[in-house]
Amino acid sequence: AIGFSRYEVGMISIAVAEIATNVIRYALPGKASIRTICAGKGIEITIEDAGTGIPDIDAAMVDGFSTHSEPSIGKGLGAAARSVEEFIFNKSDLTGTSITLRHFLKPVLDDTEVSVKSFPAVNAFFNHDQYIIKPFHAENLLVALSDFREFGAQSSSYASIFKTVVESNYMDSLDTLLQKCQLALRENNGKYLSQTLLMKVFPDRFEVIRCGNIGLYVGSEVIQRKPIDPSLFLLNGEVVTNGSLVEVFPRRTETTVLIHSDGISLPNILNMERNTSLDQQTRSLFDLSALDDDDATLLVVRGKYAC
Repeated sequence: AIGFSRYEVGMISIAVAEIATNVIRYALPGKASIRTICAGKGIEITIEDAGTGIPDIDAAMVDGFSTHSEPSIGKGLGAAARSVEEFIFNKSDLTGTSITLRHFLKPVLDDTEVSVKSFPAVNAFFNHDQYIIKPFHAENLLVALSDFREFGAQSSSYASIFKTVVESNYMDSLDTLLQKCQLALRENNGKYLSQTLLMKVFPDRFEVIRCGNIGLYVGSEVIQRKPIDPSLFLLNGEVVTNGSLVEVFPRRTETTVLIHSDGISLPNILNMERNTSLDQQTRSLFDLSALDDDDATLLVVRGKYAC
């Protein structure tokens, strides 16, 4: 009713039916609630039961898993989770299980422009800079820029690990998301990523967290705040900080944000013309500021939201 395609309605129905069938068979009484979220651009369904909980949630998420002999309508909770954008266990214990499903209209970023220029160093064949652009929740955006040069010949493999973690956990707070990325890289390679920036773009604000020398401009001025040291970020798997690691900037009318790797050398003050296409401006800035001896990436986000 809020604009989902027939396919999306079918997938949401599969997820709900799978969970509801389990409740009816094994965990009555149960109840379900449904509401729209994100100003009518998403739907949230919560299903609760009075069973004894799921002993091993990880095992239950594997296709075909069941603790009962009767077949389910599909492949279980794993298939249900893949059918919607968000699948959340609120609880699962001896008092029952509560699961929330969320799905959103496909993002249409009418008020946000994004442009990227990224090339390897002169005479180099591989670009160690990697970026991610992920719209979510119909009107928001997650952007990441990282330099994987320190991982050498395997940089593309570790960039893939990083991307998988980001796209699987994008709803986490940025400090938690970065922690998960660093843990995944350390488990696979024994080292942290020292050059990275993660940013979430909302209608009223930008949230940013960064390590190393990834450059950041908000509006026309460079943000000089010292980034966090990745070697201090984790200690025994825990975040180590005396305050918030996340920088928050208000998103004013026509605010422009520039993010760049250390292969870009920009002036301290920038004037972005509004009467020129964003791609043209990004290309011109890149041509003027890219260094020959390093991989260079310039990512620009521009919008028309008012606070």
